[in-house]
Amino acid sequence: MALLMIDGFDTHGAAATLANGDAHWGAQSGVAVTAAGGKFGGNSLRLAAAASGSAAVNPAPATNNVSLAAWFKVATSTNPVPLWADTTGALVTRNADGSIVVKDGAGVTRFTSAAGVVADDVWTWLEVHYHQSATTGISVYSQGAPLLSPYVGAFTNPSYATLKLLNSAGTGIGQIDVDDVVIWDSSGSFFNAAGVQPRRVQTLRPNADGTPVNWAPNGATNWESVDDTDWSGGAGVVGTVNGQKDRYRFTDLAATPGSVDAVVVKARVQNVGADAATLAFVAGDQVGAGEVSTTPQAIATLAPAVLQGVFYR
Repeated sequence: MALLMIDGFDTHGAAATLANGDAHWGAQSGVAVTAAGGKFGGNSLRLAAAASGSAAVNPAPATNNVSLAAWFKVATSTNPVPLWADTTGALVTRNADGSIVVKDGAGVTRFTSAAGVVADDVWTWLEVHYHQSATTGISVYSQGAPLLSPYVGAFTNPSYATLKLLNSAGTGIGQIDVDDVVIWDSSGSFFNAAGVQPRRVQTLRPNADGTPVNWAPNGATNWESVDDTDWSGGAGVVGTVNGQKDRYRFTDLAATPGSVDAVVVKARVQNVGADAATLAFVAGDQVGAGEVSTTPQAIATLAPAVLQGVFYR
């Protein structure tokens, strides 16, 4: 796949452990999910002014062409604000004058923008693309437009296994809000380009059963059993027979998009049986025609874990 990770934070509660909703998240500190703090009125991931904190993430790319993107809103800061970092330090930094500095995985500065790219208290869609291919270099986009000329030449890749969103020490830092984090690489046939333009992540929740519903609900209905406001745990459904399938209908999009890149389905599941089990996601229209499915994935046995399926347009 090309689309590695996507999170608009609307599935998380205020005291959320991000990893409960996406296995790509790691340890976090100092950050909190804030209701109505996001770019489109939903949740944001917030680091308070003068607070130290970060959220670790490992997108597990399949190629060395990796793109990092998100909406950022940074309040007035007197010190540089690290937006992305790895073990060597800040990879993408927003300076007090609103300029952007991008470094590689060896800590070498490869790109510096003019001032005002990320203005105070303004939501800015920022993309950074690390290209290790026939065309080697680093390119940066703001609001979908390229910033100056890209860096062209060899560089050291960031350590994606130890990547961090934010990584502030707190001193001289204004409040930072982040929304709609999207990470992708060039390994697939869809969503693999640089400069994808500003994107919006909308979260849809089940609101009715589809056809068929084969799993046993622990709640009133199947869709009510799998629906919840966050990842703290709902009633759940149980499947014990190979090939059983549950389909659900979902709430409408909050806005009409010009296009839809992908539908990403996430479910928190656990295998409590004696035999190994797998889960595949399916998608189709309301009457069950034209259904497609993802590759089956192993279900964890020790504790509930979130699996993800991606359907490209």
